[in-house]
Amino acid sequence: MSSEDRGNSARPTILIVDDTDVGRDLIGGVLQREGYQLAFADNGQQALSVATRVRPDVILLDVMMPGLDGFEVCRVLRRDPVLGKVPIVMITALDDRASRLRGFEVGADDFVTKPFDRRELKMRVRTIVRLNRFRELLEEHGRLERLIQVSPYGVGVVRGDGVIEIANSVLAQILGAPDSRELIGSSIHDFWPLRGAHPDDSWLSWVLESDDPVRTEAELNRLDGTRVPVELAAARVEWDDDYRAQIVISDISERKRVEEQLLRGVFFDRLTGLPNRTLFLDRVEQALLRSSGEGEAVGILFFDIDHFRSINESLGHSMGDQLLVAVGRRLSQFLGTHTTLARISGDEFAILRANPGSSHELMQLAERLLRQLDLPFRLGDEELRLSISCGVVIGKGEDYRAEEMLRDADTALYMAKSQGRAKSVVFDNSMRERAVGFMRLANDLRAALQRDELYLAYQPIFALEDRRVVALEALLRWRHPQHGAMSPAEYIAVAEETGLIHTLGHWILKSAIAAMKIWLDDGLIPREVKLHVNISARQLTREDFVGTIEEALRSVGLPAELLQLELTESAIMDNPEASARVFGELNAMGIGLSIDDFGTGYSSFSYLSRMPLESLKIDRSFTMRLGSDERELEIVKTIVQLGQNLGLATIAEGVETERQARLLRSVGCDAAQGFLYARPLPDDEVRQLFRERQSKSARS
Repeated sequence: MSSEDRGNSARPTILIVDDTDVGRDLIGGVLQREGYQLAFADNGQQALSVATRVRPDVILLDVMMPGLDGFEVCRVLRRDPVLGKVPIVMITALDDRASRLRGFEVGADDFVTKPFDRRELKMRVRTIVRLNRFRELLEEHGRLERLIQVSPYGVGVVRGDGVIEIANSVLAQILGAPDSRELIGSSIHDFWPLRGAHPDDSWLSWVLESDDPVRTEAELNRLDGTRVPVELAAARVEWDDDYRAQIVISDISERKRVEEQLLRGVFFDRLTGLPNRTLFLDRVEQALLRSSGEGEAVGILFFDIDHFRSINESLGHSMGDQLLVAVGRRLSQFLGTHTTLARISGDEFAILRANPGSSHELMQLAERLLRQLDLPFRLGDEELRLSISCGVVIGKGEDYRAEEMLRDADTALYMAKSQGRAKSVVFDNSMRERAVGFMRLANDLRAALQRDELYLAYQPIFALEDRRVVALEALLRWRHPQHGAMSPAEYIAVAEETGLIHTLGHWILKSAIAAMKIWLDDGLIPREVKLHVNISARQLTREDFVGTIEEALRSVGLPAELLQLELTESAIMDNPEASARVFGELNAMGIGLSIDDFGTGYSSFSYLSRMPLESLKIDRSFTMRLGSDERELEIVKTIVQLGQNLGLATIAEGVETERQARLLRSVGCDAAQGFLYARPLPDDEVRQLFRERQSKSARS
């Protein structure tokens, strides 16, 4: 930017102080032709007022004035914290040495003697304006350099041609330079070679031509040839008679690593590293689409380990996990890279085979799999021999969707198990036994609501700091007349698919709220203890959902602020806009909201920040490995920090050891629940828990 351009965009202001009209007009006429902005005052007091208002670049001050003379005005200005550095040129008819000395003593920068030479006046003012501008720039540069050097971020100043003029030590560290001096004189384009078709079309030209800062994420080249992910902001700054780009860079390598781990959990199984159900179904869908056009079939083998629950119960879940990893590794080596092997859930695996030829060829592959897994597995001191049951399905895109194909493979697997296990069965349309069993379970669940077979257990949530009970989570239990105690995993899916989840959810909500109100009225629990109730995705979509909750609270008189609803990440992200709307209504009522099993699904941080949440619940899959895997602690720490940044409390699920609790406290987690503290308790044991705590408190 030229000095001429700068003068047009920001003309210096000259304040002319003279008690005579002739003097002001004469000086003003000379300087106005030079392009300056002019301000005038006709006495000393007015000069101080105008100077405060317009903050001039130079003051031309007549010495001999009534009232406050020029010397006194100069003295006052020099004491002013804002105006003290403004150059002052005194104009006087006094040409004696004593007057000049007095002027310099009170702070004058220069003198012009009346009558003055017009050319001399113009040159003196021009010189003083330039010197003052140069002084201001030096001060700005000095302040900027000091700020740059102490910044915790990588900061640099770059010329329009890309040459780095200033760099701090953090920038040097990010770019792999031994010292910031190594960067001075080098080109920023060597580190971020982002250019367009024209040589001048680069990110740097965008910055220098824009009034707005540029913010982005990028990968920069380091001096050692590696690349580093960074968050980069760049803005145009004035620099002497030109512009520079000031860049601020933050190394986000660790954040990217943790984000990649979290996002990987969306498509890959955390235990085995294999594709998970989500990714598997996506690949099946793509294969079916291709098969529609090419006329080729698609095959799925769906299998699980026979009696895997017995292995877990006898050898422990840790040994069971090791076995699943070993199975995945062996099958991956056997199948090679051109076949998708996925862990669907638990001990269930699936294989996608494009262009399998025929069901006979798929059965041959299944038999080879059975033989592979029949070979012993050596895990520590244990040698295990396995058998698997396998369901096989073959189809084309015009007949199937991915979910339907996996469903039929699962039905065939059920048939294989019902025939004695260690078998492979190809699906055919006559296999409806599993569907019959499904409907039988659904009917039993409907009857259970009427026969009082369902009840609630409450798992306490404890503050990690002092082990106070801060909440109770209501959990559904079913005492089946034939099958005994049934795991929610066996019937919640049935409730979801049949729509029973709405009736079931309403019963859970009403029962838990009623119990909470009774405990409060009996004086058993402190009023700060909250009630947590789990909500499913399907409940969230009902139009009367909010009204149902409002009615349940009103019917017993429980304050809304004591209720906190828990929803999984997937329930929220299935329809984030609808979730945000419902959450807003619930929040307006005073009801708290929590994300359950956080970290096992995919959440948009931008959506989370806009939702009125109170807490994040860290999934037990992260908690259980604390102390044995350093990466798990980093992930938990990241989730806790995310919660803190969003103003949310964090609650860890599945805490079973004191070491896990200590590690959670060390990263700032607020609360925890798990067998270390208490199992889910029926009503009478909840009462006993709080009576014991009241008694202990009274004794202390």
